[in-house]
Amino acid sequence: MLVYAFSKDSLFHLSNVLTFLKRLAKHNFIHKKVTSIKKQDIKDYSKSIIKKDWTLINNGFKYAISKELIEKNPLDSIEIQKPKSKKSTKKIRALTLEEQQKFIDSIKNLKKEHEYQNIWLVMLYSGMRIGKVLSLSKKNINFENDKIVVTRTLTRDGKGKIVLGKEDKTKTYAGIREVRMTATLKSILRSAIEKSMPNKNNLVFTRQNNDLITDGMVNSIPKRFCASNEIIAPTDIRNHMLCHTYATGMIEAGVPAHVLQRLLGHEDISQTLNTYTDIFERYEKKYDKTIEDYYANNNIILDNIDPIDVIKNDLKNIIESINISHINSKQKSILLEDVKKIDEWYKML
Repeated sequence: MLVYAFSKDSLFHLSNVLTFLKRLAKHNFIHKKVTSIKKQDIKDYSKSIIKKDWTLINNGFKYAISKELIEKNPLDSIEIQKPKSKKSTKKIRALTLEEQQKFIDSIKNLKKEHEYQNIWLVMLYSGMRIGKVLSLSKKNINFENDKIVVTRTLTRDGKGKIVLGKEDKTKTYAGIREVRMTATLKSILRSAIEKSMPNKNNLVFTRQNNDLITDGMVNSIPKRFCASNEIIAPTDIRNHMLCHTYATGMIEAGVPAHVLQRLLGHEDISQTLNTYTDIFERYEKKYDKTIEDYYANNNIILDNIDPIDVIKNDLKNIIESINISHINSKQKSILLEDVKKIDEWYKML
């Protein structure tokens, strides 16, 4: 029953179940009935458990509670601490504005459209992950209401083959994830649908033989595309970089964290803040002048503030803005040199 409960997680397909159970097989609690598992049974195990497994086990116990098999979740005990992964997470960087411009221009200048270009563009202008884009059904695109309803993703069967996941509620705090369509995204999807071929799953993107396009296929092509057009080193490019670029752009545009959470389909706002914490921190200083302007415009600023301090703070913010901007390195150096000369002059006052 415990195995069945764990496998109910829609993101946990058969091949993962087998891998998961193999890891857990050496622990006694996995062989027990869910009704007889106590917190002590998993207390020692929790010291070495990885975060992903913790989530799956937790979902399993929650499912058992919903079926009234148990009354309490053993993981809710204060004696059992949720583990922290010791493995460092590799940072995925976003494309700079210059790289984005090169990427878009290279697509525009193609003599013949690339078969995957609309897939890349949907990721870049929606933030949707590759599995969601490749499983996108035409019926879930509403051009009248400017919405895409995301209900499934690509997954693997018991033999490890890429298959289309069951149409079900994608797990988010709102149930089904809805992606708002900008005019740009609508144009991309209209173009993709016009060029799409009839297929049994009514997907927007398929291969010419109507088979599924896999994430591996799409991931290998942009490396060559970006290298040949001198956009970015092929070792740096990943599919998810396009999603990350979208999210970074939204933060730079001033989109609040709770709005970005909805746009990205994150279950909890902490996921959004933790994933993009470095970007949010970079832009905190951007609002210092906004605060000062608010004080001045509403006549609530103190009379004894030194105007030189205000100017120095403004210069610091300008330097910070230049450093984190996406302008090319040559323009950045010229601007920084000029602003720092002004800054040095004020420091001598």
